[in-house]
Amino acid sequence: METQSFRKKYLTNPSFQFKFVGIIVGFSAANLLIVYAAQRYFFLHYVHSAKKTGLPINHIFFQLLKNQQHFMDRVFLATSICVLVFGFLFGLLYSHRITGPLSRLKNFLDNNSMGNGSDLNSTQEFEFRKSDYFKEIALSLNEFINRKTKK
Repeated sequence: METQSFRKKYLTNPSFQFKFVGIIVGFSAANLLIVYAAQRYFFLHYVHSAKKTGLPINHIFFQLLKNQQHFMDRVFLATSICVLVFGFLFGLLYSHRITGPLSRLKNFLDNNSMGNGSDLNSTQEFEFRKSDYFKEIALSLNEFINRKTKK
């Protein structure tokens, strides 16, 4: 097995990975917008209710609501940034664990194809990294190679 490099290439299939990350970030953004709309509705409902009771517009209650709304907007902004950055990083890491093994398998098959003049008898067993998904594919491929080389 090749030595582990300190630098990882996280974009092994950029078109899939950007689409995957985009879906995660998009769903996160949609959920954040729903929460923000609910928050806005909550404050507007209290303003409307206070006006219906006859409170004058310069009443301290309206100032309190305005201050609370500004505070909640700042909390929402900070939370949104954290959620979107985490979603992006999670999507990139998770998609790498999917595309990495498939890229590794493709390279293995390309390097050991009959068209290259290589012989599968001379190859080592195929392996995925510990953190990769689809380890059962590596096992199946090694069993296939072992069956073919024994004939």
